[in-house]
Amino acid sequence: MGGEEFAILLPETPLQEADLIANRLCVQISQANVRAAEKPVAFTISCGVTQLENDDESPEQTLTAMESEAKAVSPR
Repeated sequence: MGGEEFAILLPETPLQEADLIANRLCVQISQANVRAAEKPVAFTISCGVTQLENDDESPEQTLTAMESEAKAVSPR
């Protein structure tokens, strides 16, 4: 994970619940009242959700793969 990216790990959380949490986080951040130099600043985030299974790669490899996929579809 680099400069603008971060990960939230939710152990023992079903994929559907993790997706709901990610969506709530996106909404809450987009509705936050943030000011800089006394001017309102609006921002949004995008989230990706995945689930590790026992036979998957290491968490580090999975996060690296997710980061690469996110950069490939990012509108930057």
